[in-house]
Amino acid sequence: MGGKSRTTLSSGIVRALDDVAKVIARHDGRAAVIGGIAVIARGVPRLTRDIDVAIAAEDIPVRDLVAEFADAGIIPRIADAVAFAEANQVLLARHTASGVDIDVSRAWLPFELEALASAMPSCLEVCESRSRSQRI
Repeated sequence: MGGKSRTTLSSGIVRALDDVAKVIARHDGRAAVIGGIAVIARGVPRLTRDIDVAIAAEDIPVRDLVAEFADAGIIPRIADAVAFAEANQVLLARHTASGVDIDVSRAWLPFELEALASAMPSCLEVCESRSRSQRI
């Protein structure tokens, strides 16, 4: 095993993050990238092959959330994803252009909403690959 720790993101992850960022931007402090990507953004070397997102979705119907992500090129990756998300509070999706899996957690518990409200913007190499200053 061993080897050098990698914090460089694959081009597929970068493309998927760019589209995820478009959806997050519409939620004005009520959504954030979490999981491995968030750990990497804080400077901890880590390998990840997917993107995890949390969205304060207590007042957003799952079908609307699916449509919003679909507009960004992110579609459900399982049959009956709406029913699954309603039962399990997570939308299992895939970025069509890159094939990167994206798990969208529907945050609604008080501690989840508090965490989203206190999330701080961070920038990965994604920012360097863009001409605009949008942050993840």
